[in-house]
Amino acid sequence: MKPLVPSSEKRPLVDKASGSIIVRSTLQLADPKYPHIFAVGDVNSLSISEKYATSAVNQAKKAVENIKTLIDDCYDFRVKMSTAMARETASKAMLVPYAGTKKGVVVALGKSQEVSNTWFAKINSWARGGKRGRKYLIDKAQKMLNY
Repeated sequence: MKPLVPSSEKRPLVDKASGSIIVRSTLQLADPKYPHIFAVGDVNSLSISEKYATSAVNQAKKAVENIKTLIDDCYDFRVKMSTAMARETASKAMLVPYAGTKKGVVVALGKSQEVSNTWFAKINSWARGGKRGRKYLIDKAQKMLNY
């Protein structure tokens, strides 16, 4: 396997300060030479607030959606496409940008108490009397992760 080489020195593949892969909002590599390569999770150059497991799952879902679009709308499998032709059609694809993950932290304090850091979670918790606790949060996390 050959290493990826940037198309120019002005457009590096990796941010030297953070060591992360530079991506577009569609999670594709920022370098126009590689529109068919996506980076999700901790390896990409999105903000530090996107370095959570839930964000990585949501990024992966958006990357899969965009890869399906590339396959369905851009590649013609009836003809042998050159790398340049595939790159050109991929660069014209109407891909959906990753919009970020809604963030909020809710921490269980024993069986029936919780504390949270977002106004929505606080209001939601207050309306129910703050009585969700550990079991509710574990069940919610397992459902979210399809566990």
